[in-house]
Amino acid sequence: MHTAIVRDILYPLQERLMGRPTFRLLAELERSQWLSRDELRARQASKLTHLLRHAAQAYAFYAGRMESATIDPACEGPFDALSHLPLVDKRTIREQIHAKRAADLN
Repeated sequence: MHTAIVRDILYPLQERLMGRPTFRLLAELERSQWLSRDELRARQASKLTHLLRHAAQAYAFYAGRMESATIDPACEGPFDALSHLPLVDKRTIREQIHAKRAADLN
């Protein structure tokens, strides 16, 4: 009885009040488990394209990395673009820490 109250009422209420998308994401994951391989791949490509665009627009560091690797964040093949993105090591991160802040935080 108590477990059901916490699971069905208190926890969803807490997540909503905290502004967390926990249950929306859970529903999305539950729906996506039934997608075909092609549908899942298309969904992944869409989300990766969105991530690459965001990184290029919001972070000078990543925009520079993409530009130097001649990667177009709006490209048709985001998996290929991601495979050409140079790896980042600790030293580079330390040297470029100021460029990794989001543009809206500067």
